[in-house]
Order: sequence, then C-alpha cells, then structure tokens
Amino acid sequence: LHIRSEVTLVTALARVLDSTAQDLVGLLPEEFHLYEDGVEQTIRHFRSTETPFYVALLFDTSESMQLRTADMQPTALAFTDLLRDQDRAMVASLNHRLLIETEFTEDAARMKQAIRQIHPGRGTRLYDSLDLTITERLSKMDGRKAILLFSDGIDSASRLTDRAEVLRLAEESDVKIYSLEYRPEIVLPIHKYWSSYMAGMASSSASCAARSSPRDSHMGR
Repeated sequence: LHIRSEVTLVTALARVLDSTAQDLVGLLPEEFHLYEDGVEQTIRHFRSTETPFYVALLFDTSESMQLRTADMQPTALAFTDLLRDQDRAMVASLNHRLLIETEFTEDAARMKQAIRQIHPGRGTRLYDSLDLTITERLSKMDGRKAILLFSDGIDSASRLTDRAEVLRLAEESDVKIYSLEYRPEIVLPIHKYWSSYMAGMASSSASCAARSSPRDSHMGR
C-alpha cells in the first residue's frame, strides 16, 4: 500500500533561551527565519506555547480491541498527568458509533474517570469518528490541536467518509494525529494493510504512530 499526500502546512516547534538558559518570551514572528534545504519558508501561523493544547483521546472499543482495554487505559491515564493547567482533553469511545465520554475539560479527575469508563461496542467506524471529532469538536477550538488514537487501525463500518477525506480534514484544520496501534495476537494480511494506513495517516498529518504488541502492557515497553 502506498499512501501519498502533499503536505502544505508543517508544524515546527522552537524554544529560545538567553545566555542564562532562561526562556525568552514576547518574541515576534519576524524575529524567526525557517529554512528547508537552504530555502527560506513562509511562516503562516505563529503561536506561543502558552496557547492551550486541545487533545481528543479516541479509544477503539470494538470487538477486536476489547481485550486491549487494560493496556490502553494506563497509557492514557499517564498522558493526562503531562497536561498543563491551560490544556484541555476530551475522551471518546469509538465502535459502531462515536460516544463522547467527556467533552473538553481541564479537570484531570474528570478525564481519568472518563478513561476508566470507556464503553465497548460493535464494529469500527474509525474514519467517521475521526471526521466527526475534527469537524464537530477540534476545528472549533483556537489553539494547538491533536488526536491521540488508540486502535488496531481496522475500519469496518464507516459510511460518511473515507481515509483520504480524514487526511484532508486533519491538514486543513491543523490537527495532528498521533496513533498508538495495538496489534492482535494473530496478525492477518488485513492487519498489515491497516498498519500501513495508520503509519501513513500519522505521516501525512506530520505526526507519529507507535505500535504495541500483545505482550506490551503500556506504550514504551
């Protein structure tokens, strides 16, 4: 499977320190120059890191993923501890529908409660769930935006959209997609196909994908 996407907007993070290793604040866009292969690039958007970070935690709770719930939850719970006071997270279960466990909130206890109560279901409307999360939630937020997707990558029930449209929406809305791929005990040819898609989706949105094997208890092992 070959996935190709023309990415016209790429996020670049920068930290500027003074001679005493303290952060310099109040810098203006014209004080920065960005080059690629020796050619200066146009900086279209400029934001301070103090801008709120909005992240949607999407959990695939379809039949193929229900045995991995105990692996997904500790990773997600640890992630919420990394969020800053001004950051917001929403939690949703995706299967034959997209179920919002909690809307965007800065309340860490509420996030954790939602993660612990993700609901199982039938089928996997992966593309539709990503589409709705971007169009109905993240596109309306002003700040840095991302989706953290916990899934095996298999879509079996989407009816509203497809993978190409999801990639277009993510790029257009400046939403980064970070996927944690949970592989089944028995890897079939279809799983290899979706694994390529997961990696391609993250690459096209200038984000990343990570894999978790059945023996992993959390990301990083």
